Order: sequence, then C-alpha cells, then structure tokens
Amino acid sequence: MSSAQFVALAHLTALGPLAQSELADRLSIAPATAVRLIDRMERDGWVVRQADPHDGRAKRIILTDRATELWDEFSQAGRDLLTQAYQGIDPEEIDTVKKILAQTRHNLEK
Repeated sequence: MSSAQFVALAHLTALGPLAQSELADRLSIAPATAVRLIDRMERDGWVVRQADPHDGRAKRIILTDRATELWDEFSQAGRDLLTQAYQGIDPEEIDTVKKILAQTRHNLEK
C-alpha cells in the first residue's frame, strides 16, 4: 500500500464515504491524480465507487469490508513507523514542526 493510499483510507475511515472530488481536495491532489489513485485502490479491493444518490454525475468512494477489517493493522503499522521516526525528538519539537507545516500548507493553499 502506498502512502497516498494509506492517507486516503485514513480519511475514508474517519469521515465515511466521500465524493471523488472531496477526497482529491482532502489529499491536495489534482482530480486526475485522484482518479488514478482510486482506480488502483478499487483494483486492489480497498474501495468501491458508488453513484451519489443526490448527484447522478458524482461518484462516492466507499471502503470495502476488506479495508475496514484490515484498518487496525494498517494504522498500527503507521503508528509504529512514527514511533521509530520520532525517536530522540522532544514531543514539543514535534508539535512545533507540525504547526509550522500546517501553517505553511495553509499559506500555499491561498
């Protein structure tokens, strides 16, 4: 699973089904890039596309049972990786870096 797929699954797990365009926005990727990402995730059995009941032109992205069942394993692997990456770094410094990066991203999205 790629990091982009992991982040997409995290959003879908936390927020439930999302429109393709909304998922692209949340991932800060172009719509065409989102289509390719979702194509791979659908091919691998992580998500399905479903017609939006309120907009027949839009597709909603929904986690499969397989992805839901394996999410705990995926997220634990992510937490383990962060634990390894953050070794020897003061938690306050990590929080500062996160705030700076969030502000930087916000500035660039304007």
